[in-house]
Amino acid sequence: MEAISITQTKSMIIDRIRQPLSEKMECAGVRIYDVLINGAIDSASEAIRDLSSWFEDLVWEVYLTSLFQTTMILSWIRKLGAKKGMRLVSYQKIQVTLPTGTKIQIRSPFFIKASPKKGRKKRGSQKRGEHLLLSLMGFVHKIVPDVAFRAIQLSIYVAGFFMWRDFLL
Repeated sequence: MEAISITQTKSMIIDRIRQPLSEKMECAGVRIYDVLINGAIDSASEAIRDLSSWFEDLVWEVYLTSLFQTTMILSWIRKLGAKKGMRLVSYQKIQVTLPTGTKIQIRSPFFIKASPKKGRKKRGSQKRGEHLLLSLMGFVHKIVPDVAFRAIQLSIYVAGFFMWRDFLL
């Protein structure tokens, strides 16, 4: 995995978004125009939603892959891991769920708890591993914080609905 600087990251993000965006916008524009000419407004709104979610996925993917390749971030995360008593083991390909529900693969630094210098050593895994940068960004089980928060809100709403229903009956 080749690390890059912050300034390279900014220009890389812009370039990686700009190239496919112009092609996708042109295709979506033609599709929306054709649908509107035929009078199918529902299909036009669906095409717009598809374009919007595609763009959101593209931005997330480019942002995460470039962030996980930035030299400064990687050195900072190693220092933080050392302070937490963890060491970098490898870069693992993992799937992350984005706000639109799309899953993408990224390479994430994986840390494990450092073994003790003295005393008896534990055997087995004991769930010692962590994707430290994802945890710091607020990801919950490799899911973007927005999705996890919406799921919690929805479960509270549903529980409240059933409580009201039981109360009224």
